[in-house]
Amino acid sequence: MSDSHSGRWFFSLRTRLLATLAAIQIVFLVAALVGLDVFLGRFFEQIETSHASQLGRAIKLGLRQQMLREPATGVERSLEDLRQVEDLQRVWIIDKNGRVAYATDRSMVGRVLDRQHDQACVACHAGTGTRQTHTSFATNETSVPIIRYVDVVANEKPCQGCHDSKQRINGIVLVEQSTETFRQTRATVRSRLTFTGAATLFALAGASLLTLTLLVLRPVRRLMTGVARLGSGDLTVRVPIRGRSELTELAAAFNSMTSDLGRHVDEIRNKTAELSIVYAVLGRLTRSIDQAELRDIVLQAFLEVLRADQAVLLSRRAGATSIEGVSRTRDQVRAGRIRCGDDGEIVLPKVFPMDVVDGWRRGELREPFVTTDHHLVVLPIETALKATLLLMVRREQPLSEPETNANLLATVAEHVGVAFNNAELYSQAITDELTQLFTVRHFYERLGECATRYARDGQLFCVLMIDLDHFKQVNDRSGHPAGDAVLSEVSRILRNSIRLPDSGYRYGGDELAVLLPGAGFAAGREVAERLQRGIEHMQITLSSGEVVRITASIGIAACPDHGTSPSELVAAADAALYNAKGAGRNRVAEPAPSP
Repeated sequence: MSDSHSGRWFFSLRTRLLATLAAIQIVFLVAALVGLDVFLGRFFEQIETSHASQLGRAIKLGLRQQMLREPATGVERSLEDLRQVEDLQRVWIIDKNGRVAYATDRSMVGRVLDRQHDQACVACHAGTGTRQTHTSFATNETSVPIIRYVDVVANEKPCQGCHDSKQRINGIVLVEQSTETFRQTRATVRSRLTFTGAATLFALAGASLLTLTLLVLRPVRRLMTGVARLGSGDLTVRVPIRGRSELTELAAAFNSMTSDLGRHVDEIRNKTAELSIVYAVLGRLTRSIDQAELRDIVLQAFLEVLRADQAVLLSRRAGATSIEGVSRTRDQVRAGRIRCGDDGEIVLPKVFPMDVVDGWRRGELREPFVTTDHHLVVLPIETALKATLLLMVRREQPLSEPETNANLLATVAEHVGVAFNNAELYSQAITDELTQLFTVRHFYERLGECATRYARDGQLFCVLMIDLDHFKQVNDRSGHPAGDAVLSEVSRILRNSIRLPDSGYRYGGDELAVLLPGAGFAAGREVAERLQRGIEHMQITLSSGEVVRITASIGIAACPDHGTSPSELVAAADAALYNAKGAGRNRVAEPAPSP
């Protein structure tokens, strides 16, 4: 056992209580036993003294009768009988002059006793006056404990035939009896008292231990266990309540305290969790003002913050019927587009309910909510520019209470709406109104960012330059509104043909551009060919009933294959575009290899 453990045991409540109770019990038990021993000792002394007195008086009367009947032979026969008594040590008849006249010990007959020094005489003659009868515990000449009975022989009428009638006392009868029986009885009583006291003390200690354990230590230990668990952070701990004692009241108070503490801590944790969710989402919303990037950021933020499995974001411009949608799972690096048709058809992942989307499209959803099974969060979002968004986040595991708080969801939805409103304003500033593609100025800004990212991180990118074949003939034959319709439809096909991180631009007139971040030459060519085929199969029916078809020539340049600076890549893409036109149009071409 270590010193610290033994120290804890020594100073424990059980040890101190038991030690205190044991000390009190020992003191009172010893006091009781001592008092009982003293009482019994005096009681047995009185009994022994009474027996000795009775025996002495009986011997005195017997000898007196023998002396009256047969003065010589009668007394001797009586003394001879007394010699046979085991506990009787000696019997003396002492005359008035102090001479031993008769004795059970014949050698003492005729001995004259010294009243001042003889052990048998001092007890009666040391004080003042003369005691008629005296019984006491004493010791003989050899220091053996005895009980001595002394009585005077009065000079009564029957005695005056032999004694002078003027004498008051004829002599003294002295009887000495052994105290061995008394001492054995006293020793037996003491040993039994000691044994009884020890057994009683042991029984009291056991009863005290049992009582302390049941009534004090066990409830205290339960409280200590509860306090220890509470100290370790377990706020669900409760102490069993039994009985109606003060410890029971203490246990009830402890349970009430832990319940209140748990409730307050849960509230704090919920508020902390809610704030962390808000701050985590808001921190990500400020990373970009570009709408495409912002969509991906919002999906990623909710997947991470809510530890969700899949998220969907649908958006619809004010007054428009077409819907744009993106989705992302936890394992995806980037969001992917959701197929949305011009007729309003939407192909959602199976885990998301279409009835929610239909309600949102009809304008029936206004407030965020969580489904009853706590697996799906639905956030309808509206921007200041009246664009509407629908964010749905699903998690296989049920969402916790902080994650389903209505006020929290409303706050997050409001901030997401503000972020998209800002992105919409920025998008309007950098977007061509006719084609809904970005402006050429924004093209060069993003191109510069891609060049910087390549220089820093080595991230590849591609540039596509697109020219509509014989577009001037459309304007000349059908008018500029027809040309605008063709540009608008081509732009729609472009937006649907490129990847989510890609972006399209109106470079000027009927010339368009596409920037493909993170794409090498092969990936860029795949996007360009998909776009070229989409434009080739496009047909537009004008209000006059005329059907317009058009094709496009596309030039592709990749970094670092065809340059690393914006000017080098734009020049290379232009050169590739001219190569496509020179090769017969309606195709994808790359720059001619350097000589």
